[in-house]
Formats: sequence, structure tokens, C-alpha cells
Amino acid sequence: MKNRVALVAFGGTAVAAGVLMPAHPVSRYAVLLGQAPTIIAWVLLYLWYKSDVASRGLVTSTRFNGFVIAFSFIAMPVYLIRSRGLLRGFVQLSCSIPLQLVGRF
Repeated sequence: MKNRVALVAFGGTAVAAGVLMPAHPVSRYAVLLGQAPTIIAWVLLYLWYKSDVASRGLVTSTRFNGFVIAFSFIAMPVYLIRSRGLLRGFVQLSCSIPLQLVGRF
């Protein structure tokens, strides 16, 4: 179940940020719609983060939760390494990179 949630969160993030983003927005509405995938990706990532914290029985500070929202590109690797250990954290990070690259092309 946890792997399925992680795959949906990271896959949804990659698809939302990479595939749905317009290459050249031409109007104000297109610019606003261009930001929607990024916001959706942040929401999916934060929901995955909170469900993973709850399933592992971890306690995180409010400051770190805000850090995950504001600086997710730094906070998520820190969270994965701290919650899973150095080796498993790096393995899960290396598995998420191809999903993000697929979303870009």
C-alpha cells in the first residue's frame, strides 16, 4: 500500500509538473493555468508526506512541515534519508528521479 501511494505521489508530481506545463503561455489565463500543475504537484507531495509520517508513526515539527511546503526540493530528500536511513533514502531518491525525468519529456 505504501509503495502504491508513493508511486502515485511521485508519478503524479512528475506528470503534473512536466507534461501539463505549457511551453509558451500566451495570455494571463494561460500563465495561471500553467501554475496549476505545480500547485497540484505540491498538494500531492504534501499529502504523501503526511500519510507516510502517519504510517511510520513519526512526529515532525510544524517548522519542518512548512519547510516541506516551501522548499520541498530540499526537504523531501532530508525527510527520506532521516526516516529510512542513508542507504534506503538514497535508493528511494534514485527511484524517483526517472519518474521526474519522464514527466519532463
